[in-house]
Amino acid sequence: MTGPHLQPTPSDPETEPLHQGEPAPTGPDAATTVVNPRRLLFRLAAVVVVVVVAVLGYVVVFARSDATAAKVGDCVSVTGSASDARARRVACSDSSALYVVTATGRKVNCDPSEVTYTGGARDRTRLCLFYNVRVGDCLAVGQGGGPDTKQPCAPGRLKVVYVDTSSADETKCPPEADVARTDDTNARLVCFATLS
Repeated sequence: MTGPHLQPTPSDPETEPLHQGEPAPTGPDAATTVVNPRRLLFRLAAVVVVVVVAVLGYVVVFARSDATAAKVGDCVSVTGSASDARARRVACSDSSALYVVTATGRKVNCDPSEVTYTGGARDRTRLCLFYNVRVGDCLAVGQGGGPDTKQPCAPGRLKVVYVDTSSADETKCPPEADVARTDDTNARLVCFATLS
């Protein structure tokens, strides 16, 4: 009910509903403002889209390169020292892809000749790694506990002269080979000649 000096109340038939685009009322009637459900739904949808984009970004950028997510046959690049090694997944054709994953898991036992990489404190996944090389590649042997790296051929470097992915029999190495690396568990052999 309204009198000459009274404000309309919500039960008064003369009170008009709030229309879209009108400014929200202030004062005693502000508590009766109704939130537009379409606007609320739009805001909720925007938040969901942002979360989905963030998750997809993580998967595309981080999980693709995260070494401990690698599967058998994937290749990795290892940098740093033995006590502070960092590994990342790369294409096997990448020049930094020195190692291929031969086994992975939290309780896997690697062949003694393989390089072992274990994830950080939260992810204790272990990777067993063996050389991903072709005949003609050259390696610089890591110094001070650092990893080996593919490098241009030069005196003192190891040149790959034979690769066998079905046998670890060192007698298959050609006469010029003076260093052999075998992986008995996975039947792999790489023969090197030291360049002078």
